[in-house]
Amino acid sequence: MPSIRALGNSFLSASSGSSPLPTAPLDQQTAASPNQGPMSGGTRVTIIGHHLSGATSVHFGSQAAWSFTVPNDTTIIAVSPAGAGNVPVTVTTAGGTGTLGWFFYQPVPGLKSLQPASGPVGGGSVVVLTGSNLDTVQSVRFGSALAVPTEVANQRLTVVAPPASAPGTVPVTVTTAGGVSNAAPYTYTAEPIITGVFPATGGTAGGIPVLITGSGLARVTAVTIAGVPVSSLRANSDTLIVAVVPPGVAGAADVTVTTPGGQQHLARRLRVHRSHLGDGVHLPGRIGDRPGGDLHRHGRPHRDRSRRPHGYDDVRLR
Repeated sequence: MPSIRALGNSFLSASSGSSPLPTAPLDQQTAASPNQGPMSGGTRVTIIGHHLSGATSVHFGSQAAWSFTVPNDTTIIAVSPAGAGNVPVTVTTAGGTGTLGWFFYQPVPGLKSLQPASGPVGGGSVVVLTGSNLDTVQSVRFGSALAVPTEVANQRLTVVAPPASAPGTVPVTVTTAGGVSNAAPYTYTAEPIITGVFPATGGTAGGIPVLITGSGLARVTAVTIAGVPVSSLRANSDTLIVAVVPPGVAGAADVTVTTPGGQQHLARRLRVHRSHLGDGVHLPGRIGDRPGGDLHRHGRPHRDRSRRPHGYDDVRLR
């Protein structure tokens, strides 16, 4: 009857023969490396020990390794089978069976959301990934570009988005010891460009709409005039924003547009003057729903057209 004895971290089932028992190094917690992998199996595991020549089987728990080779007396290279949980890695030789380490089966990671889900082409945005089984993360990819996690937890990762070569949407995936996650979309947005503000005048009482033209405007998140957020805004298209001027003081005002792609600032682009809202340029009430909507001009043209673009007073929604 074979005897059972323990040696360091290895539990051995000894035969009565003269062949030596397979054992793990006494100074290692586990002789299996890597010691974790996906539940679907297929991980190439190197097992380090003593007296491994002539091994007849390698098991991960109760399941036999899909394959294994024995390069020398101290090394076995095995491919993990499918499994679950934490299981012992055992090697059987003519001398008996020894437990040389433990293997931890990891579940597949899953992604639920990215916050924010868009950012500038140049990268640099801090992005929080939420999901499940993320704590054994090995890599995060935005398309083919790698991102290094700065914070790691089971249900949350924080990364800095890498730069992209051009605007567009890329899949974001997480690779862990359990495998590769589902993909979540991340959109790289071009930096906004402002080419004009019409009309270029407004009253101190605010409440008048202006058209901001340019490119990269579809995802606008904020517009400020003289540092004050506009009363309301709508991206009519990638080239047009309709914004309502907030109350302000008289003088030349800066206009700033912010999108996930960045921010553009135009100095002294809107001239605010002391006036009441009288007859002026009327914008169709549904300008935001109708690309290329006409501007209906009503009211008195100014004689000094150099000071008042298009020669009109304030603007308002019809």
